[in-house]
This record gives sequence, structure tokens and C-alpha cells, in this order.
Amino acid sequence: MFSRFFRRLGVAAPIAVVAVVAVAVVASVPAVADPVAQSSGKVVKLIKRAIGLSKKANKRSRIALRVAKNAEGQPGPQGSAGPQGPQGPKGDAGAPGADGATGPEGPQGPQGDQGDQGDPGPAGPAGAQGDPGDPWTAGGTLPPGETLKGTWSVPNAAGGTTQAVTYPIPVPFEGVLSASNIVIVSGSDPDCDDGNADNGPPNAGNPEAAPGHLCIFTQFNTSPASSSGGEISLGRTGGMVAWSIPAGAAGFLAGSYAVTAPTP
Repeated sequence: MFSRFFRRLGVAAPIAVVAVVAVAVVASVPAVADPVAQSSGKVVKLIKRAIGLSKKANKRSRIALRVAKNAEGQPGPQGSAGPQGPQGPKGDAGAPGADGATGPEGPQGPQGDQGDQGDPGPAGPAGAQGDPGDPWTAGGTLPPGETLKGTWSVPNAAGGTTQAVTYPIPVPFEGVLSASNIVIVSGSDPDCDDGNADNGPPNAGNPEAAPGHLCIFTQFNTSPASSSGGEISLGRTGGMVAWSIPAGAAGFLAGSYAVTAPTP
């Protein structure tokens, strides 16, 4: 109740309370106390006057508050920015972003160092057997009508000497060749010509032999040497040819040979 009363009286509420209390005290004094009653009458007048003054003061205070409120100005301009505050603590790591698009291929880098040699791999499977060789036949002998060619030399020849003739593979002669099948070529000889004109004439640079014959061509002869006719064991694998040199003569003998397997 008093709070509602104070709100109505405003700023003069304390004075009004004192006046009311005083009126109540005076009213309770007995009538026989006249001097006191007269004095209390004066007090009541004073209190009424105080209450009137408090109402006027309260009204004026409300007017002053209303004027002050209406006199509030518009917001002033924004002040300048204050200094930057200290850096805050590090935040938590964010979630991984999505994969970006594949970039263009970069340039080729420099060649690296050679690596260590690897371990040997396992052996591969055996290959298929090849076709028979040509023109060689079974048994490893010179086929009929085919020709072998080679070179020979006799260095530091003096007096009588021999010349070795060996074949890379056996020639299928029947035993030792007869003298008629061995030709020391000194010119043209039909037994030392294979008949192929495309090869040119037979000579030490192009030795030739007819089937079943051995032809020996001389390219170098620095001494007047000649075949002695003492051929020794010329057969399937080769043999020796004897040369005779005049006494006191010495020189160098060299040339080529051709041997052709006999035909049936």
C-alpha cells in the first residue's frame, strides 16, 4: 500500500508521510488538553501546507523529467576505431576440404642414377629344335658339288719344303687323291674352272676347282720354286704338298686353294 502511495506522491513522498503521522498523533490527544490542541492545530496547518508544496514539487519534477527526456539529442558521429586487440588463441583445425581438380602434367625431370643390378631371372623354357642347316648335310661333310676355299703360305723357304693344306670340314673323297686330281695351277686349266663366267676367270684371288679336284694357286713366289710332284696324303681332310727350291735360293711362297666335292 505504501509503495503505491509513494509512487503517486513522487519525490515529496517522505514529507507527506511525516505530515500524516503528525495528524494522527494530534487526533489522538484528549480534548481536555486545550493548549496542546491549539498548538496541534497550527501543526496541522503547517503539515497541509507542506503536503501542498510537495505536490507542486512532484508535479514540477515530472515536468522536468519529461523535458529532459524530450531534450535527448540525436546519436553523435561514430568514434574512431580503437587499437587492435591481442591475438586470440589458435582455433581448432577445420575439416579437410574436397580434392581439387588434377593439374597439368609437369615437365620431365632429370634422369636418375642407375639402380643396382637385379637378380638373374629364372631360366626360360627350351626352344624348339631348328631346321637342319644348309648347305651342310648329315655327317658334317662337304655336300657333292660344293667348294671350299682357303689360303696357304710357306715362309722362309730354302731348299726343299712342304706346304700344308687343311680343310675346315671333311671332303667326301674316296681315299687319297691321285696326282691327276691335284693341280698346281700355272695357267689356265679346265679342272680348275667351275664354268661360272659370272665369277670371272679363276686365279689366286678367285680360286676354283671342278668336282673331285684340288687346285692350288700361287700368288707370291719370291724364289724359283716349283712343285716336286711329291704330294703326300691329300685326301678327305687335306694333306701336304712338296716344293723344290734350287740350292742357295730362298724366298716366300703363298697363295690360295679350292677343293670341290665329287658328284655322283
